[in-house]
Parts: sequence; C-alpha cells; structure tokens
Amino acid sequence: MGERAVKLAAALGAEVTVLSRSTAKEQDARRMGATRLLVTADEAQVVAARGRFDFILDTISADHELSPLIGMLGLDGTLCVLSERLLLAAWLHRRARPPATPPSKFSAVRVA
Repeated sequence: MGERAVKLAAALGAEVTVLSRSTAKEQDARRMGATRLLVTADEAQVVAARGRFDFILDTISADHELSPLIGMLGLDGTLCVLSERLLLAAWLHRRARPPATPPSKFSAVRVA
C-alpha cells in the first residue's frame, strides 16, 4: 500500500518523504518519486522532522509506536493509519456485530 501511496502522491505533485527504519529502501523510494528518505531509527532525523509534515500515511502492518509520527506532524496535520491488520480487524468487527437496524436513507451506520 505504501508504494502505491508514494507513486500517487508524487504524480499529484506532492513533496514526498518516505519514512523507513533503514536506508535500504532509498533507491526504491526515489524511483517511485519520493524526494527524500527519513530514517526513523535515527533519532536525530526524527527530532529534526518534528512539525514538518502536513500528512503522514502509516501503512505498517506490525505493532509500532505512533507518538514519533504524531510528533512529526505540523499544526493541524493528519496521521492516517491504514494497514492490512487494521482493515482485517475492522472487517471482522463489522461481521461480528452487525448494526441493530438495517441502514436506510434516514440512518447512518458507524463502525466503532
């Protein structure tokens, strides 16, 4: 998912920075259109990026800490967490607990 997001954002003219734990993906990131790679394992780079981003799309499927990402957001920035694990959990939750009433044009269904 992250690769598609990088390509789409770059195609739309956004300045794209890929966040990765190491420099191993730097060539791939640049090939996809990213202008920069930020190594999240490098505390100095993370500190330097505080308040820098307007939008962060997090596609990591493993458990991880979100607070460093939140710290990199600027004022009114958006952190969007989208991973296969979260999508599966939402799908399973939805199947396990259907809405009490069928949706109609007068009601809304909220997935909690």
